[in-house]
Order: sequence, then C-alpha cells, then structure tokens
Amino acid sequence: MNQALFLTVVYPECEPFLKDFVSSLARQTVKTFDVLLLNDGCKDTLPVHELENIPIIEINVFNKTPAQIREYGIRYAIEKGYKYIIFGDSDDWFDENRIEVSLDILSNYDIVVNDLNIAYDIDCVIKKKYFSERIKDMQEVKIEDVIDKNLFGLSNTAIKLDNIKMISVDEGLIAIDWFIYSTFLLTGAKACFTANTSTYYRQHSDNTIGISDLTEDKLRRGLLVKLKHYHEMSKLHNRYTKFYYEYKELASQLDDQAMIKKYLHELIEHPIEFPMWWEEVGIRG
Repeated sequence: MNQALFLTVVYPECEPFLKDFVSSLARQTVKTFDVLLLNDGCKDTLPVHELENIPIIEINVFNKTPAQIREYGIRYAIEKGYKYIIFGDSDDWFDENRIEVSLDILSNYDIVVNDLNIAYDIDCVIKKKYFSERIKDMQEVKIEDVIDKNLFGLSNTAIKLDNIKMISVDEGLIAIDWFIYSTFLLTGAKACFTANTSTYYRQHSDNTIGISDLTEDKLRRGLLVKLKHYHEMSKLHNRYTKFYYEYKELASQLDDQAMIKKYLHELIEHPIEFPMWWEEVGIRG
C-alpha cells in the first residue's frame, strides 16, 4: 500500500470524460499512489482499471448522498492508514505534476489547494491560472479568506491526514467541500495555495456549479447554498451567526419577483472580477 490515495467519485454522467481523466493520472510524475474509485452508479469503469502499475480500489457507493460519499472516502483513507489524500473529479483532468507538487507542499501544510484552468475540453481551454488572478502562489489560506466564498473543491485539493479530524456533514448541504474545508481550518489545519500545478476544471451541463454568468436561477441557488452553509457553520462557531441571519433576511426579501430581478441587475452591474465559488451571490459592501 502506498502512503498517498487518489480519491475520486465516478457516476454515469462522467463516463464520456473518463479517458481524459485516466490519461492525466497515467502521466503523473509520481507513480506511488493508490486510486480509490467510489462508484455512484457508473457502469463502465474499465478505463480506470487499465491504469498500469497503479493499485485500484473500487467500492460501490450507489444510493449514498454526496455528503455520505465524501465522509466514506475520507474515513476509508484514515482507517486504512493512508497519510495523504489527493482529490480529483472524474470529469476533470490534471497537470502531470499535480500529485508531486501536492505531496511536496503537504510536507509543511495540512491542506493544499491548487489552481484551476477553466476548460470545455482538451482542445478548448478558456482561462488558465484562474485563481492566480486573486491569490498569490504559496499564500496561506485562512478561514477569513473563505467566509463569503470558496476556492476548495473536490478536484483541486489534497490533505495530510495527521492533523485532520473526521467530521460529519449534513445531508442537506450543497457546497459540501466549502463546509468540509472551512471546518478543517476552524479546527487548526493549515492550508496553502499553489499555482505550480492545475486542475482542468471542465464546464458542462452536468457540472454542479461551474464558473459562468450570473442568472436568476444561479442567484436563487447561490442564496440557498449560502444560507445552508452559514446555518451549519454557525453550529461550529458563533462568527457565522450574523451571516446566517443576514442571508436569511436577504432570502426573504427576494421572495418577491420584482425584488430579485432588481437585485440581480445590481449584481450584474457591479460584477466581481474572477469570482470564486459562490462569491458573486451575496451581500456587497
């Protein structure tokens, strides 16, 4: 067994993208890692099993919620004695040095979060080094940096398990990764951003959030996400209580169709350049 575990979830909608995902794992400069394949209803996982000289553990997690799947994967790694987890979405692909850079930084930090290249496909990369527009290479990421936005995703993070405490995630949460990493930071974990490697973050119709123009549907969904996030985080730290009540009040005001159209217009008229996840939707000023 290797010390590092690459953890991914496969599901039916990711099958067209598995070839790119697998190819990027095969090209990694570091080969000493296992792959945990959590199968949420995917019928064809053969491409992953064709990875040469890389141990593959496939476990069926069908009928589990996204929160339960995250918890299961982390708990599995802890119980099996792995030291590191590198997370990656099965519809994305990665720079060939992603695992090497992640493990190197984890020698000094508990969490590493890497940059994103926004892409539609291998031949259509929209924006490289997206997060570097907002954050410096090797900058420590603190809890204050992710109060009203998130840059931690399942596809661009890795953790060292030494100082990570197992947590429970409410099944109603949508922004699960935001909650998980905020909790890790609150409990003392140290995180670092790196621009020295990137995840190619694929934009497609089944992508949970994506990075795209703000619409009324995205605004409504974002408000719900933030309300749920702040509600759960307020149970852990009272600094989140005021955010919960602010967003609860905002959500009640936007029940009116005319109000939400006005609010959406204001957000679009005063855009945030290179917004992080959920940042566009919120209280400005």
